[in-house]
Amino acid sequence: MTRAWTLAAALLCPLALAITGDAYAQAGKKPGAKPDPKAQAQPQWKKGGGKLDPKMAEAKRLFDEGAKAYGEGSYEGAIEAWLMSFEISKRELICENIANAYERLGKPKEARDYLTRWRAVAPQDERETLDARIKNLEERIAREEAEEKQRQAEREKREREKREKEKVEKEKAEKDKRERLEREAEKKKQDDARKKREDEKRRAEEEKAKREAEKAREAAMAARQSELDRFRLAIQQKIKGKANIPDTVTGKPSVIVRIRILPGGEVLDMSIERSSGNRVYDAAIERAVRSASPLPVPPADSELFPQFRDLRLNIEHDR
Repeated sequence: MTRAWTLAAALLCPLALAITGDAYAQAGKKPGAKPDPKAQAQPQWKKGGGKLDPKMAEAKRLFDEGAKAYGEGSYEGAIEAWLMSFEISKRELICENIANAYERLGKPKEARDYLTRWRAVAPQDERETLDARIKNLEERIAREEAEEKQRQAEREKREREKREKEKVEKEKAEKDKRERLEREAEKKKQDDARKKREDEKRRAEEEKAKREAEKAREAAMAARQSELDRFRLAIQQKIKGKANIPDTVTGKPSVIVRIRILPGGEVLDMSIERSSGNRVYDAAIERAVRSASPLPVPPADSELFPQFRDLRLNIEHDR
């Protein structure tokens, strides 16, 4: 089967949608029945009890051939047979079957197009279900297009990085060659002296840069940890400030809670990860956590905030 069949059916499908008639009669369905994407809707091939027209007999044979291919998982074969059946019969219900096969092939655009054509003439009580399927297909198309766009951007980024790396390597190789030729042109003593001075200077600079980088890294880590501790302490203090501990709780109870936090500090969920051993105290802390929402967390766009999405916190009181 050739592309001509596909083109012919694609041209004929809109014409078929313009044909009026009882869609339920074609579908052989009862009013109120919901379409099953896995089932093959069977058009009505003849009216009344008369003999089947030879053209319609051929259309039915092709339809049955497509249904068999579909059942065997040969969705491309099913589509080809159904397109030819549709070209002969002009039965618009076949568009739904074609859409099902395209969906199984992982081609949501084609599935959406054919399902939309069938929806235009489908019985009224099927349209809500068809609209839901079409919406799902459109969401899938948008998702796949976004993913492909992301993949394309990543491919382009890799190509740019490759070209930049090759350029740097080429420039470095040319520079090395020039320096080597210059050194060879000079006297050995001058070369050795210059090389020694350059090596010493480079080593000193590298050591200095290394020390400064390490110092900067340590300072950044210390500052980051200080910020984390500050927010954790603020959260602890707010929770403890909301805690209404009954007088019956004595000693120095301590409980570890796990809090799931949304951007902005809203408490999504919390649980007791390690009980204090006193259910009254545990319950009071759980109420305090929920009462303290929103919690004082870093801004949502801060690189610190992910540390607070799933927070484990120790709460204790000295009674």
